[in-house]
Amino acid sequence: MYHHHDMEMQKINGETILRKIAADFSPEILGLTLDTYWLQKGGVDPAASIREFAGRIPCIHLKDYGYGATMESVGSGNLNWDAIFAAAEDSKVDYMLVEQDNCNGLDPFDCLKSSYDFLKANGFN
Repeated sequence: MYHHHDMEMQKINGETILRKIAADFSPEILGLTLDTYWLQKGGVDPAASIREFAGRIPCIHLKDYGYGATMESVGSGNLNWDAIFAAAEDSKVDYMLVEQDNCNGLDPFDCLKSSYDFLKANGFN
């Protein structure tokens, strides 16, 4: 599995580094773990990327993108979660994992609870 960050959204000869990596390795050799925050920070729509790489993303990392590029609890930033959830379902993503790299000085357990509460309110257990 390959987990990207924002730098893989840079383009070389008109193609993102992530697309180049995906093209160079078959899905059987290399799966992708897409990360909603890093996609957005790299200037790419997370839902569109999930759809683009369908069939090779068994899991995605969920974290929200706040104003000023801060990492936020899921549902606390400005990502389009309805589109992300629909793309994940349509693309047959098996797992959506909350990954909270930075809590901006807040208690990590409060951040996790906030993400959990948001996901539960949206029909996930």
